[in-house]
Amino acid sequence: MPPVKRSLRLACSVLLFLTMTAVSGVSQSSPPSSHDLMEEAHKLTDTASLEPYTLTAKISLPSDKHEHGTLTVYRDHEKARIELVLGKYRETRLVMGDHQYVRSAHAFITAAHLTNFDRSWDPTQKLDPGSETRTDVWREASRRSVLDHDAWCLQTLSRRGFFTLCFDSQQSMLLERTEPSVAMDFTNYQKSGQAFFPTLVISRPQHLQEIHFSDVQITHGEIPPAAWIPPTDAIDTQRCEPNLRPPQAESTPEPDFPMAARRDRKEAVLVFYAVITTDGKVTLAQPLAKDSYGFTKEAQNAMKRWRFQPATCAGQPVNVLMQLEVEFRLRGR
Repeated sequence: MPPVKRSLRLACSVLLFLTMTAVSGVSQSSPPSSHDLMEEAHKLTDTASLEPYTLTAKISLPSDKHEHGTLTVYRDHEKARIELVLGKYRETRLVMGDHQYVRSAHAFITAAHLTNFDRSWDPTQKLDPGSETRTDVWREASRRSVLDHDAWCLQTLSRRGFFTLCFDSQQSMLLERTEPSVAMDFTNYQKSGQAFFPTLVISRPQHLQEIHFSDVQITHGEIPPAAWIPPTDAIDTQRCEPNLRPPQAESTPEPDFPMAARRDRKEAVLVFYAVITTDGKVTLAQPLAKDSYGFTKEAQNAMKRWRFQPATCAGQPVNVLMQLEVEFRLRGR
């Protein structure tokens, strides 16, 4: 009899273990909350503990083998200096709290969403100063394969469109970030100090070609004071959250249609980044793409005549950087 009782006890123990394992498996496969996913990724990738720091990365455009360069970001809390070298192109952007200093003919950093590049893999941070997401209404997490990883994905809808965040289900770090104006992939994470960061980032900005960032490195260290001196030829623009009143168009005459484009029945929609000044004029209007029909020149000529009610910050006129679209449509087509 004792051996029988012992066997029964063993059987009960095995049954209890199997039951607990089954319950545990159900719990692990249940969708985590959006708060838990975002907070865990934030804890792992928050680079604030490394500040001040310098981020460096190599840049390449796969569609153009000759276009490659470097990105350097100096960060000290709400101060950032972004330096971009891409082939012969050079651009520097200085961010000082709510102020951004913009130079003539420089729009790539804004169009490629590089102002907060060094924070882009932290899901609690914005890609662009002033952008909004409705993080309080994320849909229930869904499970899918992302970049060959098992992932939990969140989705929400804002006034600008859909936002998607996908997290590695095992390591909890962000793998994919999709917003109306850009999609980004993050892989090959490594650690610096207490923060993880991806050493490979692929970005697909709207209106631009795909951009690869490789050999990303972040190094803690003091930044020379000269890095925070604004360029003498830069315009001081403000975003003034949340008290900014955007510019209001008063007069936007249509551009002349290029003769060659009319002859060939060509149409176009051009996207520009421009500064609307405190006197309501458009300046520093830079296109995101080149054209061979003269659309850009005609659009820039027209924008010189455009007039706006200037943006205001707490009632005071301010310069603002904004995106403008100019359409060229053939009538009666």
